[in-house]
Amino acid sequence: MNSELNRKYKKFILMFIFSILILTLIQIYLVLFLDFNQSIDKMIFVSFIGSLFFLIAFYFLNKDENFSYNDLINNLLIGICVWDGNGKLLKINKGFTEITGYDMNDIKNVNDWFLRAYPDENYRNTVINSWNEALSADIAIKTFKINCKDGSIKDLEFRATFTVNNKSIVSFTDITENIKRTNKTIKKADYLKRVITTIPEIILILDEDGYYSDIWSTGHKALIKSEDELIGKNINQVLPKTVVNNYMKYIKLAIKTNEIVEFNYFLMINNVKTFFKASIVILDYHNNKNNMLVVIRDITETVLSENIIKEAKERLELAIEIAGLGIWEHNIVINETGYYDNWAKSLGYEDDEVEKTYEGWAKMIHLDDRDEVINEFQKVLDGTISIFKKKYRLRKKDGSYRWIYDIGKIISKNRKGNPIKIIGVHFDIDETMKNQEKIEYLSYRDGLTSLYNRRYFENEIERLSKSRKLPISIVIGDMDRLKYINDTYGHKIGDAYLLQVSKILNEITRKDEVVARIGGDEFAIILTEVYEDDIKDFCKRVNNEIQDFNFMKILPENLSISLGYALKTTVEDDLNDIFIKADLAMYEKKKEKRKLRN
Repeated sequence: MNSELNRKYKKFILMFIFSILILTLIQIYLVLFLDFNQSIDKMIFVSFIGSLFFLIAFYFLNKDENFSYNDLINNLLIGICVWDGNGKLLKINKGFTEITGYDMNDIKNVNDWFLRAYPDENYRNTVINSWNEALSADIAIKTFKINCKDGSIKDLEFRATFTVNNKSIVSFTDITENIKRTNKTIKKADYLKRVITTIPEIILILDEDGYYSDIWSTGHKALIKSEDELIGKNINQVLPKTVVNNYMKYIKLAIKTNEIVEFNYFLMINNVKTFFKASIVILDYHNNKNNMLVVIRDITETVLSENIIKEAKERLELAIEIAGLGIWEHNIVINETGYYDNWAKSLGYEDDEVEKTYEGWAKMIHLDDRDEVINEFQKVLDGTISIFKKKYRLRKKDGSYRWIYDIGKIISKNRKGNPIKIIGVHFDIDETMKNQEKIEYLSYRDGLTSLYNRRYFENEIERLSKSRKLPISIVIGDMDRLKYINDTYGHKIGDAYLLQVSKILNEITRKDEVVARIGGDEFAIILTEVYEDDIKDFCKRVNNEIQDFNFMKILPENLSISLGYALKTTVEDDLNDIFIKADLAMYEKKKEKRKLRN
Protein backbone atom coordinates (compact mmCIF):
# COMPACT_ATOMS: atom_id res chain seq x y z
CA MET A 1 0.00 0.00 0.00
CA ASN A 2 2.82 2.42 0.96
CA SER A 3 4.83 1.69 -2.22
CA GLU A 4 1.71 2.27 -4.32
CA LEU A 5 1.10 5.58 -2.57
CA ASN A 6 4.71 6.65 -3.08
CA ARG A 7 4.46 5.86 -6.81
CA LYS A 8 1.36 8.01 -7.10
CA TYR A 9 3.02 10.82 -5.18
CA LYS A 10 5.96 10.73 -7.61
CA LYS A 11 3.58 10.84 -10.55
CA PHE A 12 1.77 13.74 -8.91
CA ILE A 13 5.00 15.68 -8.37
CA LEU A 14 6.21 15.12 -11.94
CA MET A 15 2.83 16.19 -13.26
CA PHE A 16 2.90 19.28 -11.03
CA ILE A 17 6.41 20.31 -12.14
CA PHE A 18 5.43 19.90 -15.78
CA SER A 19 2.40 22.14 -15.23
CA ILE A 20 4.51 24.80 -13.48
CA LEU A 21 6.96 24.90 -16.41
CA ILE A 22 4.12 25.31 -18.93
CA LEU A 23 2.55 28.08 -16.82
CA THR A 24 5.91 29.86 -16.39
CA LEU A 25 6.58 29.93 -20.15
CA ILE A 26 3.11 31.29 -20.82
CA GLN A 27 3.54 34.04 -18.18
CA ILE A 28 6.97 35.06 -19.52
CA TYR A 29 5.40 35.43 -22.95
CA LEU A 30 2.61 37.59 -21.51
CA VAL A 31 5.07 39.87 -19.67
CA LEU A 32 7.28 40.40 -22.71
CA PHE A 33 4.64 41.00 -25.34
CA LEU A 34 1.68 42.56 -23.53
CA ASP A 35 1.09 45.83 -21.70
CA PHE A 36 1.89 45.66 -17.96
CA ASN A 37 -1.74 45.86 -16.74
CA GLN A 38 -2.96 43.43 -19.41
CA SER A 39 -0.20 40.93 -18.55
CA ILE A 40 -1.18 40.91 -14.83
CA ASP A 41 -4.83 40.17 -15.68
CA LYS A 42 -3.86 37.39 -18.09
CA MET A 43 -1.42 35.89 -15.57
CA ILE A 44 -4.18 35.67 -12.96
CA PHE A 45 -6.50 33.99 -15.44
CA VAL A 46 -3.85 31.57 -16.69
CA SER A 47 -2.91 30.63 -13.09
CA PHE A 48 -6.49 29.72 -12.31
CA ILE A 49 -7.06 27.81 -15.57
CA GLY A 50 -3.70 26.09 -15.10
CA SER A 51 -4.73 24.87 -11.66
CA LEU A 52 -7.95 23.40 -13.05
CA PHE A 53 -6.05 21.85 -15.96
CA PHE A 54 -3.65 20.20 -13.56
CA LEU A 55 -6.44 18.74 -11.42
CA ILE A 56 -8.40 17.47 -14.45
CA ALA A 57 -5.32 15.95 -16.10
CA PHE A 58 -4.27 14.24 -12.91
CA TYR A 59 -7.79 12.92 -12.40
CA PHE A 60 -7.91 11.24 -15.83
CA LEU A 61 -4.43 9.81 -15.42
CA ASN A 62 -5.46 8.17 -12.17
CA LYS A 63 -9.19 7.53 -12.55
CA ASP A 64 -8.77 3.79 -12.52
CA GLU A 65 -6.52 3.80 -9.48
CA ASN A 66 -7.38 4.08 -5.85
CA PHE A 67 -5.86 7.38 -4.88
CA SER A 68 -6.56 9.63 -1.90
CA TYR A 69 -7.77 12.99 -3.19
CA ASN A 70 -7.30 14.39 0.31
CA ASP A 71 -3.58 13.76 -0.10
CA LEU A 72 -3.70 15.52 -3.46
CA ILE A 73 -5.48 18.60 -2.12
CA ASN A 74 -3.28 18.78 0.98
CA ASN A 75 -0.11 18.83 -1.11
CA LEU A 76 -1.18 21.69 -3.36
CA LEU A 77 0.77 24.98 -2.94
CA ILE A 78 -2.44 26.97 -2.85
CA GLY A 79 -4.90 27.33 0.04
CA ILE A 80 -8.31 25.64 -0.38
CA CYS A 81 -11.39 25.84 1.84
CA VAL A 82 -15.00 24.66 1.48
CA TRP A 83 -17.97 26.50 3.01
CA ASP A 84 -21.60 25.48 3.26
CA GLY A 85 -24.60 27.72 2.54
CA ASN A 86 -24.75 28.85 6.20
CA GLY A 87 -21.18 30.02 6.22
CA LYS A 88 -19.83 27.04 8.15
CA LEU A 89 -16.28 25.95 7.34
CA LEU A 90 -16.39 22.37 6.13
CA LYS A 91 -12.85 21.72 4.97
CA ILE A 92 -9.41 23.35 4.62
CA ASN A 93 -6.23 21.94 3.15
CA LYS A 94 -2.67 22.03 4.42
CA GLY A 95 -1.83 24.98 2.16
CA PHE A 96 -4.53 27.08 3.86
CA THR A 97 -2.87 26.65 7.24
CA GLU A 98 0.68 27.11 5.90
CA ILE A 99 -0.24 30.42 4.23
CA THR A 100 -2.52 31.95 6.90
CA GLY A 101 -1.50 30.10 10.06
CA TYR A 102 -5.15 29.36 10.88
CA ASP A 103 -6.61 25.83 11.25
CA MET A 104 -10.09 24.35 11.85
CA ASN A 105 -9.85 25.14 15.56
CA ASP A 106 -9.37 28.86 14.81
CA ILE A 107 -12.11 29.25 12.24
CA LYS A 108 -15.55 27.65 12.64
CA ASN A 109 -17.55 29.85 10.32
CA VAL A 110 -17.30 32.77 7.92
CA ASN A 111 -17.66 35.33 10.71
CA ASP A 112 -14.59 33.92 12.46
CA TRP A 113 -12.66 34.26 9.23
CA PHE A 114 -13.70 37.87 8.60
CA LEU A 115 -12.93 38.89 12.20
CA ARG A 116 -9.51 37.26 12.25
CA ALA A 117 -8.37 37.98 8.68
CA TYR A 118 -9.73 41.56 8.57
CA PRO A 119 -9.55 43.06 12.10
CA ASP A 120 -9.99 46.59 10.79
CA GLU A 121 -13.76 47.17 10.69
CA ASN A 122 -13.75 49.53 7.73
CA TYR A 123 -11.60 47.24 5.62
CA ARG A 124 -13.63 44.21 6.73
CA ASN A 125 -16.86 45.86 5.55
CA THR A 126 -15.22 46.62 2.22
CA VAL A 127 -14.25 42.95 1.79
CA ILE A 128 -17.73 41.68 2.77
CA ASN A 129 -19.42 44.07 0.37
CA SER A 130 -17.08 43.01 -2.39
CA TRP A 131 -17.87 39.31 -1.87
CA ASN A 132 -21.60 39.94 -1.70
CA GLU A 133 -21.39 41.67 -5.08
CA ALA A 134 -19.61 38.61 -6.47
CA LEU A 135 -22.26 36.08 -5.31
CA SER A 136 -24.17 36.47 -8.55
CA ALA A 137 -21.22 35.18 -10.58
CA ASP A 138 -20.21 31.56 -10.94
CA ILE A 139 -16.54 32.42 -10.38
CA ALA A 140 -15.20 35.40 -8.44
CA ILE A 141 -11.55 36.53 -8.34
CA LYS A 142 -10.53 39.07 -5.69
CA THR A 143 -7.31 40.28 -4.11
CA PHE A 144 -7.22 41.36 -0.44
CA LYS A 145 -4.74 41.90 2.35
CA ILE A 146 -5.27 39.58 5.33
CA ASN A 147 -3.90 39.46 8.87
CA CYS A 148 -2.25 36.09 9.47
CA LYS A 149 -2.22 34.28 12.78
CA ASP A 150 1.40 35.32 13.47
CA GLY A 151 0.49 39.00 12.97
CA SER A 152 2.00 39.36 9.52
CA ILE A 153 0.05 40.85 6.64
CA LYS A 154 -0.13 39.10 3.30
CA ASP A 155 -1.60 39.83 -0.12
CA LEU A 156 -3.81 36.90 -1.23
CA GLU A 157 -5.52 36.33 -4.54
CA PHE A 158 -8.86 34.56 -3.92
CA ARG A 159 -10.83 32.47 -6.43
CA ALA A 160 -14.33 31.39 -5.35
CA THR A 161 -16.38 28.79 -7.23
CA PHE A 162 -20.02 28.64 -6.20
CA THR A 163 -21.67 25.20 -6.53
CA VAL A 164 -25.09 23.69 -5.99
CA ASN A 165 -26.63 23.52 -2.54
CA ASN A 166 -25.02 26.96 -1.85
CA LYS A 167 -21.66 25.42 -1.18
CA SER A 168 -18.58 27.29 -2.27
CA ILE A 169 -14.98 26.30 -2.88
CA VAL A 170 -12.46 29.07 -2.31
CA SER A 171 -8.79 28.79 -3.28
CA PHE A 172 -6.17 31.44 -2.76
CA THR A 173 -2.56 32.07 -3.65
CA ASP A 174 0.02 34.10 -1.68
CA ILE A 175 1.02 36.91 -4.02
CA THR A 176 2.72 39.08 -1.37
CA GLU A 177 6.17 38.83 -2.92
CA ASN A 178 4.76 39.35 -6.41
CA ILE A 179 3.01 42.53 -5.23
CA LYS A 180 6.21 43.75 -3.59
CA ARG A 181 8.22 43.08 -6.73
CA THR A 182 5.54 44.70 -8.86
CA ASN A 183 5.40 47.78 -6.62
CA LYS A 184 9.18 47.96 -6.58
CA THR A 185 9.28 47.68 -10.37
CA ILE A 186 6.61 50.37 -10.73
CA LYS A 187 8.47 52.60 -8.29
CA LYS A 188 11.73 52.11 -10.13
CA ALA A 189 10.07 52.69 -13.46
CA ASP A 190 8.44 55.85 -12.15
CA TYR A 191 11.73 57.00 -10.65
CA LEU A 192 13.56 56.29 -13.89
CA LYS A 193 10.90 58.15 -15.84
CA ARG A 194 11.23 61.13 -13.52
CA VAL A 195 15.02 61.10 -13.86
CA ILE A 196 14.93 60.83 -17.64
CA THR A 197 12.35 63.60 -18.00
CA THR A 198 14.31 66.00 -15.78
CA ILE A 199 17.81 65.60 -17.17
CA PRO A 200 18.74 68.08 -19.89
CA GLU A 201 20.02 65.39 -22.26
CA ILE A 202 18.01 63.71 -24.98
CA ILE A 203 18.14 59.92 -24.86
CA LEU A 204 17.14 58.07 -28.00
CA ILE A 205 17.58 54.74 -29.75
CA LEU A 206 18.67 54.54 -33.38
CA ASP A 207 19.19 51.36 -35.30
CA GLU A 208 22.40 50.97 -37.25
CA ASP A 209 20.69 52.35 -40.38
CA GLY A 210 19.74 55.58 -38.61
CA TYR A 211 16.04 54.95 -37.89
CA TYR A 212 14.50 56.38 -34.70
CA SER A 213 13.20 53.53 -32.49
CA ASP A 214 12.51 55.30 -29.20
CA ILE A 215 13.02 58.74 -27.65
CA TRP A 216 13.08 60.07 -24.09
CA SER A 217 13.12 63.84 -23.92
CA THR A 218 11.65 66.85 -22.17
CA GLY A 219 10.88 68.51 -25.49
CA HIS A 220 14.43 69.60 -26.08
CA LYS A 221 14.96 71.82 -29.10
CA ALA A 222 17.67 69.49 -30.45
CA LEU A 223 14.95 67.06 -31.55
CA ILE A 224 13.77 69.63 -34.13
CA LYS A 225 10.48 67.73 -34.39
CA SER A 226 8.22 66.08 -31.82
CA GLU A 227 8.81 62.50 -30.70
CA ASP A 228 5.69 61.23 -32.48
CA GLU A 229 6.89 62.72 -35.76
CA LEU A 230 10.33 61.12 -35.46
CA ILE A 231 9.65 57.52 -34.40
CA GLY A 232 10.09 55.26 -37.42
CA LYS A 233 11.78 57.93 -39.53
CA ASN A 234 15.38 57.99 -40.65
CA ILE A 235 17.75 60.75 -39.48
CA ASN A 236 18.41 61.72 -43.13
CA GLN A 237 14.78 62.88 -43.28
CA VAL A 238 15.34 65.23 -40.33
CA LEU A 239 18.96 66.34 -40.00
CA PRO A 240 21.31 68.14 -42.42
CA LYS A 241 23.46 65.93 -44.63
CA THR A 242 26.73 66.81 -42.90
CA VAL A 243 25.27 65.92 -39.48
CA VAL A 244 23.77 62.67 -40.87
CA ASN A 245 27.17 61.70 -42.30
CA ASN A 246 28.77 62.23 -38.89
CA TYR A 247 26.08 60.14 -37.16
CA MET A 248 26.50 57.22 -39.57
CA LYS A 249 30.30 57.45 -39.36
CA TYR A 250 30.32 57.26 -35.55
CA ILE A 251 27.59 54.58 -35.40
CA LYS A 252 29.86 52.35 -37.51
CA LEU A 253 32.82 53.22 -35.26
CA ALA A 254 30.82 52.35 -32.10
CA ILE A 255 29.83 48.98 -33.62
CA LYS A 256 33.41 48.28 -34.64
CA THR A 257 35.02 49.19 -31.31
CA ASN A 258 32.10 48.28 -29.02
CA GLU A 259 32.95 51.41 -27.04
CA ILE A 260 31.35 54.80 -26.42
CA VAL A 261 32.17 57.28 -29.18
CA GLU A 262 31.49 61.03 -29.08
CA PHE A 263 31.34 63.83 -31.59
CA ASN A 264 30.16 67.45 -31.72
CA TYR A 265 27.92 69.09 -34.28
CA PHE A 266 25.75 72.15 -34.65
CA LEU A 267 22.28 72.92 -35.99
CA MET A 268 20.78 76.21 -37.07
CA ILE A 269 17.70 76.57 -34.87
CA ASN A 270 15.67 79.76 -35.30
CA ASN A 271 18.66 81.21 -37.18
CA VAL A 272 20.90 80.63 -34.15
CA LYS A 273 23.87 78.27 -34.27
CA THR A 274 23.28 75.68 -31.52
CA PHE A 275 26.02 73.20 -30.59
CA PHE A 276 25.51 69.59 -29.42
CA LYS A 277 27.59 66.65 -28.23
CA ALA A 278 26.39 63.14 -29.13
CA SER A 279 27.56 60.00 -27.28
CA ILE A 280 26.86 56.67 -29.03
CA VAL A 281 27.17 53.09 -27.75
CA ILE A 282 25.71 49.71 -28.76
CA LEU A 283 22.54 48.92 -26.79
CA ASP A 284 21.49 45.49 -28.11
CA TYR A 285 21.04 43.38 -31.22
CA HIS A 286 17.43 43.02 -32.38
CA ASN A 287 15.75 42.09 -35.67
CA ASN A 288 19.15 41.42 -37.25
CA LYS A 289 20.30 44.98 -36.50
CA ASN A 290 22.37 46.73 -33.86
CA ASN A 291 20.41 49.22 -31.80
CA MET A 292 22.41 52.25 -30.69
CA LEU A 293 21.84 54.25 -27.50
CA VAL A 294 22.43 57.95 -28.27
CA VAL A 295 22.72 60.63 -25.59
CA ILE A 296 22.63 64.21 -26.88
CA ARG A 297 23.62 67.25 -24.82
CA ASP A 298 23.28 70.94 -25.67
CA ILE A 299 26.79 72.38 -25.27
CA THR A 300 26.12 75.80 -26.77
CA GLU A 301 26.92 77.71 -23.58
CA THR A 302 30.10 75.70 -23.07
CA VAL A 303 31.28 76.30 -26.65
CA LEU A 304 30.49 80.01 -26.47
CA SER A 305 32.25 80.27 -23.09
CA GLU A 306 35.28 78.44 -24.46
CA ASN A 307 35.36 80.78 -27.46
CA ILE A 308 35.14 83.82 -25.17
CA ILE A 309 37.92 82.44 -22.96
CA LYS A 310 40.02 81.61 -26.00
CA GLU A 311 39.60 85.12 -27.44
CA ALA A 312 40.32 86.70 -24.04
CA LYS A 313 43.42 84.52 -23.66
CA GLU A 314 44.66 85.50 -27.11
CA ARG A 315 44.07 89.19 -26.35
CA LEU A 316 45.82 88.84 -23.00
CA GLU A 317 48.79 87.08 -24.55
CA LEU A 318 48.99 89.80 -27.20
CA ALA A 319 48.81 92.51 -24.53
CA ILE A 320 51.51 90.76 -22.49
CA GLU A 321 53.71 90.50 -25.56
CA ILE A 322 53.23 94.13 -26.57
CA ALA A 323 53.60 95.51 -23.03
CA GLY A 324 56.62 93.34 -22.32
CA LEU A 325 55.01 91.87 -19.21
CA GLY A 326 56.72 89.07 -17.36
CA ILE A 327 54.43 86.84 -15.27
CA TRP A 328 55.77 84.87 -12.32
CA GLU A 329 54.34 82.62 -9.63
CA HIS A 330 56.07 81.58 -6.42
CA ASN A 331 55.07 78.64 -4.20
CA ILE A 332 56.30 79.64 -0.75
CA VAL A 333 55.83 76.18 0.80
CA ILE A 334 58.10 74.31 -1.63
CA ASN A 335 60.23 77.34 -2.58
CA GLU A 336 59.55 76.98 -6.29
CA THR A 337 59.09 79.80 -8.76
CA GLY A 338 57.42 79.47 -12.12
CA TYR A 339 58.30 81.97 -14.83
CA TYR A 340 56.22 82.34 -17.96
CA ASP A 341 57.89 82.66 -21.35
CA ASN A 342 58.05 86.44 -21.54
CA TRP A 343 59.65 86.78 -18.10
CA ALA A 344 62.85 84.95 -18.99
CA LYS A 345 62.83 86.13 -22.61
CA SER A 346 62.73 89.81 -21.60
CA LEU A 347 66.01 89.29 -19.73
CA GLY A 348 67.67 87.31 -22.52
CA TYR A 349 67.39 83.90 -20.81
CA GLU A 350 65.97 80.61 -21.98
CA ASP A 351 63.52 79.02 -19.54
CA ASP A 352 65.97 76.35 -18.35
CA GLU A 353 68.69 78.96 -17.70
CA VAL A 354 66.86 80.56 -14.78
CA GLU A 355 67.16 79.22 -11.23
CA LYS A 356 63.53 78.84 -10.18
CA THR A 357 63.81 79.53 -6.46
CA TYR A 358 63.52 82.54 -4.15
CA GLU A 359 67.31 82.64 -3.79
CA GLY A 360 67.77 82.47 -7.55
CA TRP A 361 65.55 85.52 -7.99
CA ALA A 362 67.27 87.42 -5.18
CA LYS A 363 70.72 86.86 -6.75
CA MET A 364 69.53 88.50 -9.96
CA ILE A 365 68.59 91.75 -8.21
CA HIS A 366 71.11 94.63 -8.45
CA LEU A 367 73.19 94.78 -5.28
CA ASP A 368 72.20 98.41 -4.65
CA ASP A 369 68.49 97.46 -4.78
CA ARG A 370 68.55 94.00 -3.19
CA ASP A 371 68.06 94.76 0.51
CA GLU A 372 65.24 97.21 -0.12
CA VAL A 373 63.42 94.84 -2.52
CA ILE A 374 63.74 91.79 -0.25
CA ASN A 375 62.54 93.79 2.77
CA GLU A 376 59.48 94.91 0.80
CA PHE A 377 58.79 91.33 -0.35
CA GLN A 378 59.04 90.08 3.24
CA LYS A 379 56.47 92.66 4.37
CA VAL A 380 53.95 91.05 1.98
CA LEU A 381 54.70 87.57 3.37
CA ASP A 382 54.34 88.88 6.93
CA GLY A 383 51.04 90.53 6.10
CA THR A 384 52.32 94.03 6.87
CA ILE A 385 51.34 95.16 3.38
CA SER A 386 48.93 93.52 0.94
CA ILE A 387 50.68 94.17 -2.37
CA PHE A 388 54.35 94.01 -3.34
CA LYS A 389 55.29 97.01 -5.52
CA LYS A 390 58.86 97.86 -6.35
CA LYS A 391 61.06 99.38 -9.03
CA TYR A 392 64.44 97.68 -9.21
CA ARG A 393 67.06 96.33 -11.55
CA LEU A 394 67.40 92.69 -12.62
CA ARG A 395 70.54 91.21 -14.12
CA LYS A 396 70.27 90.18 -17.76
CA LYS A 397 72.06 87.21 -19.30
CA ASP A 398 74.73 89.52 -20.80
CA GLY A 399 75.54 90.89 -17.34
CA SER A 400 73.84 94.27 -17.79
CA TYR A 401 70.85 95.31 -15.71
CA ARG A 402 67.32 96.19 -16.71
CA TRP A 403 64.87 98.32 -14.76
CA ILE A 404 61.52 96.63 -14.01
CA TYR A 405 58.43 97.54 -12.05
CA ASP A 406 57.28 94.46 -10.11
CA ILE A 407 53.78 93.94 -8.64
CA GLY A 408 52.80 90.83 -6.69
CA LYS A 409 50.00 89.63 -4.41
CA ILE A 410 49.33 86.56 -2.26
CA ILE A 411 46.55 84.49 -3.84
CA SER A 412 46.26 81.58 -1.38
CA LYS A 413 46.81 80.84 2.30
CA ASN A 414 46.57 77.75 4.50
CA ARG A 415 44.10 77.26 7.34
CA LYS A 416 46.42 79.03 9.77
CA GLY A 417 46.53 82.08 7.52
CA ASN A 418 50.09 81.52 6.36
CA PRO A 419 50.74 82.42 2.71
CA ILE A 420 51.10 79.55 0.24
CA LYS A 421 51.35 81.17 -3.16
CA ILE A 422 52.09 84.64 -4.50
CA ILE A 423 51.68 85.64 -8.13
CA GLY A 424 52.90 88.76 -9.88
CA VAL A 425 53.87 90.55 -13.05
CA HIS A 426 56.77 92.79 -13.93
CA PHE A 427 56.78 95.62 -16.43
CA ASP A 428 59.84 96.54 -18.43
CA ILE A 429 60.47 100.17 -17.48
CA ASP A 430 64.12 100.31 -18.52
CA GLU A 431 63.64 102.98 -21.18
CA THR A 432 61.35 104.96 -18.91
CA MET A 433 63.87 104.92 -16.07
CA LYS A 434 66.70 105.88 -18.37
CA ASN A 435 64.68 108.76 -19.79
CA GLN A 436 63.71 109.76 -16.28
CA GLU A 437 67.35 109.68 -15.22
CA LYS A 438 68.20 111.89 -18.19
CA ILE A 439 65.42 114.30 -17.29
CA GLU A 440 66.47 114.32 -13.65
CA TYR A 441 70.08 114.75 -14.66
CA LEU A 442 69.24 117.72 -16.86
CA SER A 443 66.89 119.25 -14.31
CA TYR A 444 69.43 119.00 -11.47
CA ARG A 445 72.69 119.56 -13.37
CA ASP A 446 74.50 122.64 -14.51
CA GLY A 447 74.60 122.75 -18.28
CA LEU A 448 78.28 123.84 -18.51
CA THR A 449 80.05 122.01 -15.70
CA SER A 450 77.65 119.04 -15.16
CA LEU A 451 77.81 119.78 -11.44
CA TYR A 452 74.56 119.90 -9.51
CA ASN A 453 72.69 123.17 -9.99
CA ARG A 454 71.24 125.59 -7.43
CA ARG A 455 67.83 123.83 -7.51
CA TYR A 456 69.34 120.50 -6.48
CA PHE A 457 71.49 122.22 -3.85
CA GLU A 458 68.46 123.86 -2.25
CA ASN A 459 66.57 120.52 -2.25
CA GLU A 460 69.50 118.93 -0.42
CA ILE A 461 69.54 121.77 2.12
CA GLU A 462 65.87 121.04 2.77
CA ARG A 463 66.43 117.25 2.95
CA LEU A 464 69.38 117.51 5.34
CA SER A 465 67.76 120.08 7.64
CA LYS A 466 66.69 117.40 10.14
CA SER A 467 69.54 114.98 9.50
CA ARG A 468 71.48 113.63 12.48
CA LYS A 469 74.60 112.96 10.43
CA LEU A 470 76.38 115.79 12.22
CA PRO A 471 78.40 117.88 11.83
CA ILE A 472 77.23 119.09 8.39
CA SER A 473 79.47 121.57 6.67
CA ILE A 474 78.75 123.96 3.82
CA VAL A 475 81.68 125.31 1.82
CA ILE A 476 81.12 128.29 -0.50
CA GLY A 477 83.66 129.03 -3.26
CA ASP A 478 83.74 132.06 -5.54
CA MET A 479 86.13 132.36 -8.47
CA ASP A 480 88.37 135.44 -8.34
CA ARG A 481 88.43 137.92 -11.21
CA LEU A 482 86.13 135.90 -13.53
CA LYS A 483 84.57 139.09 -14.91
CA TYR A 484 88.01 140.41 -15.77
CA ILE A 485 88.92 137.19 -17.57
CA ASN A 486 85.64 137.17 -19.55
CA ASP A 487 86.11 140.81 -20.54
CA THR A 488 89.76 140.31 -21.44
CA TYR A 489 89.87 136.86 -23.04
CA GLY A 490 86.23 136.16 -23.84
CA HIS A 491 83.62 133.91 -22.33
CA LYS A 492 85.00 130.77 -23.93
CA ILE A 493 88.22 131.16 -21.90
CA GLY A 494 86.11 132.11 -18.88
CA ASP A 495 84.22 128.81 -19.30
CA ALA A 496 87.55 126.95 -19.30
CA TYR A 497 88.30 128.41 -15.85
CA LEU A 498 84.89 127.32 -14.58
CA LEU A 499 85.34 123.79 -15.96
CA GLN A 500 88.73 123.46 -14.32
CA VAL A 501 87.39 124.48 -10.93
CA SER A 502 84.54 121.96 -11.34
CA LYS A 503 87.02 119.20 -12.17
CA ILE A 504 89.16 119.92 -9.09
CA LEU A 505 86.14 120.01 -6.75
CA ASN A 506 84.79 116.72 -8.17
CA GLU A 507 88.14 114.97 -7.74
CA ILE A 508 88.59 115.77 -4.09
CA THR A 509 85.00 115.04 -2.93
CA ARG A 510 83.29 111.70 -2.36
CA LYS A 511 80.44 110.48 -4.59
CA ASP A 512 77.88 110.96 -1.83
CA GLU A 513 78.94 114.58 -1.25
CA VAL A 514 77.19 117.42 -3.04
CA VAL A 515 79.15 119.78 -5.32
CA ALA A 516 77.01 122.43 -7.01
CA ARG A 517 77.41 125.51 -9.19
CA ILE A 518 74.91 127.89 -7.59
CA GLY A 519 75.75 131.03 -9.59
CA GLY A 520 77.86 132.31 -12.47
CA ASP A 521 81.17 132.05 -10.60
CA GLU A 522 79.94 130.64 -7.29
CA PHE A 523 80.17 127.02 -6.07
CA ALA A 524 78.80 125.23 -2.96
CA ILE A 525 79.83 121.97 -1.36
CA ILE A 526 77.91 120.00 1.34
CA LEU A 527 79.97 117.62 3.47
CA THR A 528 78.42 115.38 6.16
CA GLU A 529 79.98 114.01 9.35
CA VAL A 530 83.15 116.13 9.05
CA TYR A 531 84.64 118.42 11.65
CA GLU A 532 86.31 121.85 11.36
CA ASP A 533 89.82 120.46 11.00
CA ASP A 534 88.53 118.28 8.15
CA ILE A 535 87.01 121.35 6.47
CA LYS A 536 90.23 123.32 6.78
CA ASP A 537 92.10 120.37 5.28
CA PHE A 538 89.55 120.21 2.44
CA CYS A 539 90.00 123.90 1.62
CA LYS A 540 93.77 123.51 1.72
CA ARG A 541 93.60 120.60 -0.72
CA VAL A 542 91.51 122.68 -3.13
CA ASN A 543 94.05 125.50 -3.10
CA ASN A 544 96.95 123.07 -3.52
CA GLU A 545 95.26 121.48 -6.54
CA ILE A 546 94.77 124.96 -8.05
CA GLN A 547 98.43 125.87 -7.49
CA ASP A 548 99.54 122.66 -9.16
CA PHE A 549 97.30 123.46 -12.12
CA ASN A 550 98.62 127.05 -12.37
CA PHE A 551 102.18 125.71 -12.38
CA MET A 552 101.43 124.07 -15.75
CA LYS A 553 100.57 127.51 -17.30
CA ILE A 554 97.64 126.09 -19.32
CA LEU A 555 95.46 129.21 -18.95
CA PRO A 556 96.55 132.80 -19.63
CA GLU A 557 95.99 133.91 -16.03
CA ASN A 558 96.32 132.04 -12.74
CA LEU A 559 93.19 130.31 -11.52
CA SER A 560 92.03 131.50 -8.09
CA ILE A 561 89.03 130.82 -5.81
CA SER A 562 87.97 132.19 -2.46
CA LEU A 563 86.53 129.64 0.01
CA GLY A 564 84.43 130.15 3.14
CA TYR A 565 82.72 127.55 5.36
CA ALA A 566 80.40 127.08 8.33
CA LEU A 567 79.30 124.02 10.38
CA LYS A 568 75.93 122.76 11.63
CA THR A 569 76.77 121.01 14.90
CA THR A 570 73.31 120.57 16.47
CA VAL A 571 69.96 119.38 15.15
CA GLU A 572 68.48 122.78 16.02
CA ASP A 573 70.87 124.66 13.73
CA ASP A 574 69.24 125.88 10.51
CA LEU A 575 71.18 124.93 7.37
CA ASN A 576 69.99 128.07 5.65
CA ASP A 577 71.70 130.09 8.39
CA ILE A 578 74.79 127.92 7.99
CA PHE A 579 74.76 128.71 4.24
CA ILE A 580 74.65 132.47 4.97
CA LYS A 581 77.53 132.16 7.44
CA ALA A 582 79.61 130.23 4.91
CA ASP A 583 78.82 132.82 2.23
CA LEU A 584 79.91 135.65 4.55
CA ALA A 585 83.11 133.77 5.38
CA MET A 586 83.81 133.46 1.65
CA TYR A 587 83.41 137.24 1.14
CA GLU A 588 85.84 137.88 4.01
CA LYS A 589 88.42 135.79 2.14
CA LYS A 590 87.79 137.83 -1.01
CA LYS A 591 88.37 141.08 0.92
CA GLU A 592 91.68 139.77 2.24
CA LYS A 593 92.82 138.89 -1.29
CA ARG A 594 91.86 142.36 -2.59
CA LYS A 595 93.86 144.02 0.17
CA LEU A 596 96.87 141.90 -0.71
CA ARG A 597 96.59 142.75 -4.41
CA ASN A 598 96.24 146.48 -3.64
